[in-house]
Amino acid sequence: MNDVDVLWNPERVSLSTNGAYAEYDNIVVDIDTQIQNALQVITELSPDVILIPIDDQYLSISHVKDTLTLIQSMEGIVCYPAIVKIVQMGADHDLESIIGSMTNLPVNLYIGYGLPYLRKEFNESLRKCELIWDLNEEYYSIRKLIDEVISHEQ
Repeated sequence: MNDVDVLWNPERVSLSTNGAYAEYDNIVVDIDTQIQNALQVITELSPDVILIPIDDQYLSISHVKDTLTLIQSMEGIVCYPAIVKIVQMGADHDLESIIGSMTNLPVNLYIGYGLPYLRKEFNESLRKCELIWDLNEEYYSIRKLIDEVISHEQ
């Protein structure tokens, strides 16, 4: 992740691809919206990798099953199956037991990723429209972790 461009879109303007992002190896979309709207964005952008962050909040865990089911239902319809990664944000849930009984999982699902609990710092970086590793040198290690998470290699 030598070069990173960030497109801030707080007005939620529709992002039509039409090859506009072909120059990028990875496109990461942080979707702060209802799951149906998130699926619309996923459909429009057809990402290679979908990250599902979960933290220690109850809704984060309770919605992960619904999110996985919806993504799986899209497989084969819109340039899928994509690589789907559950990323624990400062949490240490037993994901095997949470999703283990599900039969409708995405084909390329990976669950072994985690980032430190930095909610305050991530929120500050969003508020300032800066990358977290540009806020403070001590967060530079986050850049490498994020690169590992969004990498296509397993």
